[in-house]
Amino acid sequence: MGTDVVIVKKGHRICGTGGAITTTPIVQNKAYFEVKVQQTGIWGIGLATSNANLSSVPLGIDSQSWVLRQDGNIIHENQIVHTLSEELQESDVVGVTFDHIELKFFVNNKAIDLAV
Repeated sequence: MGTDVVIVKKGHRICGTGGAITTTPIVQNKAYFEVKVQQTGIWGIGLATSNANLSSVPLGIDSQSWVLRQDGNIIHENQIVHTLSEELQESDVVGVTFDHIELKFFVNNKAIDLAV
């Protein structure tokens, strides 16, 4: 967890500056998680290795993380790899799937046409 991050609501909400990564590695064949955007602001949702610098904001600037940011850009190694066609809003649900080969992002159950 980043140095300025707070986990609240019994582990269901992240607040502050920085990032948090689960303590459970993805070891099964496929993984899926989703996040509901509850407030506008600066945020990012994605996948990272345990080597990612979670105190460095914004995330996605290194080779260890792939992040969909509040501006609709998916960032990896500080490069925009995709830009959403529609602006993200409060109450949107962002989903992420990973099967150890392909990473996919979803917004409100609609797949983003991107394979990372």
